[in-house]
Order: sequence, then structure tokens, then C-alpha cells
Amino acid sequence: MGNVQVYSIFYHIIFSANFPMQFHLLNERFAIQKLAAWEAYSETQYFGAILDRSLPGDRVFCKLLMEMGSISMMEWQTYERSFEIFTNSLIAPSLMIYLDVSPETALVRINKRDRKAEMDISDDFTGEVKDDAMFSYLKKLKAGYNDLIDEINLGRHQWARGMSVLRIDWNDGHIDLDDLINKIMNF
Repeated sequence: MGNVQVYSIFYHIIFSANFPMQFHLLNERFAIQKLAAWEAYSETQYFGAILDRSLPGDRVFCKLLMEMGSISMMEWQTYERSFEIFTNSLIAPSLMIYLDVSPETALVRINKRDRKAEMDISDDFTGEVKDDAMFSYLKKLKAGYNDLIDEINLGRHQWARGMSVLRIDWNDGHIDLDDLINKIMNF
């Protein structure tokens, strides 16, 4: 199943059947991170890997869905246990780059790119109009990511051992590439 199809299903059923989606993503992210770690140890000319999505980031989404009642406590506990097993068997990334964007900016971008799957988040679950429901969801995601970063910085998770977080303001959506590379290299 391709990622576009999976994301379309996720947005279509955002408040009804998310556990299979979250478990699918957990497996996909694990496989990608495992491959990056394998390449790091098997390649002589390895310079690192950049992953656009992470296991901890997906955990934020899953936890939010549990808090919203979209997945059950038993499903959350199953996910969390699998997450712990997966992450404890991986080499922790040395750096997580967080592109920090406000919920307001995120909502503008979602509306501007006009993806049907994203636009279908409706008031079925919350009773809110679409933009209000999406904005509420984005605010909760932002809070979840802030919690994740705090937990990493405080060393609350074994899977985050030795990980640093570089937070980059992404509200204007543009950054000079050389400046970004310098921030990463000097972090």
C-alpha cells in the first residue's frame, strides 16, 4: 500500500479507525530508521542520514488520537509497547531537527495546498466547522510536539539517549540553505 493511499485513508477516517494506520506508520518508520542505522555501520563512506519523519513524531500523533478518543486505551498500550521495543533496538539519532510552525501558519498552508484528503477533516467528531476542527487539532499537535521536545531534553525516554533537538522557526517557510547547514553543523 503506497503512502499516498495510506494518508488518504487516514484523513478520510481520522476519527474512526486509526490504530491500523498508526501501527502501519510505526512499522514504516522503524524500517527506515533501521536501514539508516545499518548503513551507518556498514558503509565506509557514510555521512549520515536525514529522515523526514521519525518514530517519536509519529508517537505524538498516536498519543493525540488516544487522548481524543480515536483509539482505545488498549490500542494505545499496544502501540506504546511496540514503540518501546522498536526504539530500544535502534541506535538513537544524534539530532532531531524540529521545524517549528504555529498552528495558524500550518492551517494557512493546509488550506493553500488544497489537498482533498486534508480538507475532509470534518465536524463529525468535534461538532466544529472544518477550519475550527483542524485548527484545534493542530494546536493539540503543537502541544504534543512541545511535550516531546521537553521529554527529550529532560532525558525521560531511553530511546532519546544522547539525542539533541535543534528547533528551527519555519513560519516563513524559507531559510537559507547555507544558514541551515551551518546551524546543524554548529549545533
